[in-house]
Amino acid sequence: MNHKTITVLLLLLSFPCTAHSQVFGQFSTATIASEGEGGLFIAGGSDAFRTGIMGRFRLTQNSGLGVQLGYYREYGVNSTGAGVDYKRYIINIPPVIPIDISANASAGYLGSEDFGRYIFSIGALASGRFTLIEAAPVEPYCSLIYRYSHFSRKGSCADYDVDWPCAEESDDSYTRTLLRAGLKIFYRDDFQFLLEVEIDGGTVFGGGVNIIF
Repeated sequence: MNHKTITVLLLLLSFPCTAHSQVFGQFSTATIASEGEGGLFIAGGSDAFRTGIMGRFRLTQNSGLGVQLGYYREYGVNSTGAGVDYKRYIINIPPVIPIDISANASAGYLGSEDFGRYIFSIGALASGRFTLIEAAPVEPYCSLIYRYSHFSRKGSCADYDVDWPCAEESDDSYTRTLLRAGLKIFYRDDFQFLLEVEIDGGTVFGGGVNIIF
């Protein structure tokens, strides 16, 4: 393991994992896409299941736009929806600093027959790319997400058999902090695998593929 790899690992372990968010999951590092890219994702665990498609597009040299569409099941409630996020570099000075840091803001909507859920998030994201094995680069990333959710009900909370999406009939919104960590594996320059874990009271594990257009 060379000194650059050791430096990246130490920085990632010591960095206070900062934030980024989308409605269904992150599945993105702090880097801004050099071209258009997109793929599929799936995640599950802790009474939750999510799957869908995602895309990411470069807006300027330092900013990009991400979109996700998909299906979401949580605590027995099924919904579908979409999310969009804007990502902008805070730090991107290769090779002086081996870690990229990006600020992010996102918004999304999930809906079912019984309720609508509006989701807004802010934060930042840190990641660093390095090579452990020749011609097999990887890019670990981590994030800490501040999320606000607001429910627009089509019925009463008394109609639900579980405490979610509202613990009391008067509840219509809540805030939450999520931690995500992941790894992008570069199978080819235009094809990557993604592994991700999310901690949000429970734990959700996910994976996906990403293709450069």
